[in-house]
Amino acid sequence: MRLKTTIAILCMTVALAPLAAHAETKVKEKLPVTIDAEKSKTIAPDITELTGNVVIKTGASEIRTDQAKVKSSKKSVTVTTKDFVVTIKR
Repeated sequence: MRLKTTIAILCMTVALAPLAAHAETKVKEKLPVTIDAEKSKTIAPDITELTGNVVIKTGASEIRTDQAKVKSSKKSVTVTTKDFVVTIKR
């Protein structure tokens, strides 16, 4: 399990690098955010808890985790896992 977690964190670090590149270059293109999970539970109109093989994609970046909380607003989507928080501007 520790190896799987280490590999997942390494993969997320590599996968999130393009997001940082987009932030630095101020790309005007709006990338869609797609989310897939085995189970989802709406906590509030703008907050959803996801469990089981959660996959969140935007552009060429992808986050894979067992659990995540997603908060959506008009300007951004914030993904919170037990290890990190990522905010994706829309």
